[in-house]
Amino acid sequence: MKYERKIIAIEGFDGTGKTTYAKWISNILNYNYQKSPSGTFSEIRETFDKEEVSSKDRLCFYFGGCIRMSMLLSSLPYTNFILDRYYYSTFSYHESVEKGITKELSNMSNHLIQPDIVLLFKTSFDTLNNRVNKRGGKSLGDDVFFKESICRSVYKNYKKFINVDCIEIDNSGTEINTKEQIIKSLVDYKIIKNEKTINYFV
Repeated sequence: MKYERKIIAIEGFDGTGKTTYAKWISNILNYNYQKSPSGTFSEIRETFDKEEVSSKDRLCFYFGGCIRMSMLLSSLPYTNFILDRYYYSTFSYHESVEKGITKELSNMSNHLIQPDIVLLFKTSFDTLNNRVNKRGGKSLGDDVFFKESICRSVYKNYKKFINVDCIEIDNSGTEINTKEQIIKSLVDYKIIKNEKTINYFV
């Protein structure tokens, strides 16, 4: 019997709760959690997340991290994964600051391992601002991207670049509400078999 492993990508703007819920999903499903950029790429990320770095250099750096991620997915064909960002964010963010910049790389993305489903986290920009302030201020790359106009553009680009099944998760309400949306999505895609498990997980 062929083993059908699952790959779930979590996408969304900074502050939408991606990392928190990606780790939660990883724990309840016992999936391998991977954050992008990872490995050595994460160690040198600060070098590229500066305003003086060109958009093309930053894009190539982040896309290189996505290639690395795809290679990891290929090397572990029997492992289920939760991806905290993938190339969809890389493309969507960079297109929001320089239209057409991803054109040369778009065909290459077709050769990367594709997830089975994307959970796209969304909330209001005011909520994002509050969350960023509560976590101690802006993080790497926020000086370049953390603007309301950029946020709107990023979500338009997600619709352009996400080429697999995508479910939007509204994380502007309570934690319970967000978890219920996630569980329902996982049930709908037969990643969790029984909707009765919702009360157990939330």
